Amino acid sequence: MCPGKAAERDDLEQDLSHEDLFIKLYRCVIAGLGFGDTDSWEYGRRLLARNVPAQDAGPLFGQFYGFARAVIAASGAPLHRRPVSCPAVSAEEALALRVIEMAQRARHSETLSAATMLVGRDDLGDDLGTVFQAGQSLAIALAAHGLFPSGLPNRRKPARVAASISSRLRRPPPFSSRNP
Repeated sequence: MCPGKAAERDDLEQDLSHEDLFIKLYRCVIAGLGFGDTDSWEYGRRLLARNVPAQDAGPLFGQFYGFARAVIAASGAPLHRRPVSCPAVSAEEALALRVIEMAQRARHSETLSAATMLVGRDDLGDDLGTVFQAGQSLAIALAAHGLFPSGLPNRRKPARVAASISSRLRRPPPFSSRNP
């Protein structure tokens, strides 16, 4: 059984690993988009404001929103929902985290592979391309704020890391309509 609202209050008072923060933010967005629980969005913004400047929390939460919305549109399947403070991580959530991590590392094929598994489709259509691009955009925004899954070099200045990721992502992905 997963903890409820009391555990969510505790989350606002403790430091979370970046992985835990990403999962909780993804859950907040999914709760609002997929299940109408828009109160979770405010909770997500408050969690984010503990890790980035307050003025950046809203726009960065919007990046999570865009990514989750792309996932929902591409999957066409019902989403699974866990309470925000549940310690267990679903396969869907782990794949969402994997998309972010691989996009931050600029590993295109692994990002695409994780996105394919996340949405449950292997056709390289526009919906999957949108998930791929939303994952890249979120990865760059997170890197600009020094937020990385474990194992990534986060000792460098966040803006330099984000610029480095962005420069490696300039070429269109393999499924882009710009590629023949």
